[in-house]
Amino acid sequence: MRKLAFLLLGAMSAAHAQTSLVELAGAEGTAGVGVPPAGTNGSTGGSLTIYPTRADFDAVFPVGNQICEDFENNSINDGDIVGFPAPLNSATDNAFFAAGSIVDGISLQDNPINDSDGGGGSADGLVGVGATAFGAPSDIIVANTFVDSIDIFFTDGNDAVAMDVFSFTAGGTATVSYFDASDTLLGTLDVAAGTAVPGFAGVSSDVPIARANIISNAAGADEAEGGDNICFTNAAIVFETREIPTLSPIGLLLLALGLLGLSGLMLRKEQ
Repeated sequence: MRKLAFLLLGAMSAAHAQTSLVELAGAEGTAGVGVPPAGTNGSTGGSLTIYPTRADFDAVFPVGNQICEDFENNSINDGDIVGFPAPLNSATDNAFFAAGSIVDGISLQDNPINDSDGGGGSADGLVGVGATAFGAPSDIIVANTFVDSIDIFFTDGNDAVAMDVFSFTAGGTATVSYFDASDTLLGTLDVAAGTAVPGFAGVSSDVPIARANIISNAAGADEAEGGDNICFTNAAIVFETREIPTLSPIGLLLLALGLLGLSGLMLRKEQ
């Protein structure tokens, strides 16, 4: 009996000893857990304008003015969990994302990037989660190593950002922090973050957002956090103005003479 208890304890310890999502998927599979997000969006300070739902965000920033990345342009099979080195952007060219498959203006990487701190994580800093894996509704990008967070960089000076936020595999809440180009914190947002059902983080700022960081608040930080359907745009739409061409005095005289000649011609025809 004691031997059986030790064996069960050992099996449980091995199951929870994984340090990355790729390792966990290899040890336990990718059955959907379907944990819904708990709680609601809430600000934890800063000067951000918060939009509770994507519909609220879209009402202020029309969809036609947004640039969006949904990570669907890839070769990841449904149900698969695949790791690869960061960063992921339009220049990435690997077995899963060809160059140009990610929109310009966005770049994702784990923090610290590819286990650069030597903390025992994975050099494959990012994970592509195929639709249906752990109940995921679509293809999603997350940080691989559980204790890492994920950074999303915006390179085009956008001051309005919206995204779906995920936390694999148990769900819970995650904190999204926003920074300007000098890496000054603009504010943070706590969102419910599940696996099958994501949370939503939509904000705008009076200064451009250069980076968003997502980190899970799960106990022990044993979660792989990430995002999907990331959209960004400028709060102020600048309309192009054009000067109306004007005629010179000579041009006006010629126009008047032309109109007089045309009027005379029409009168002769009527007679």
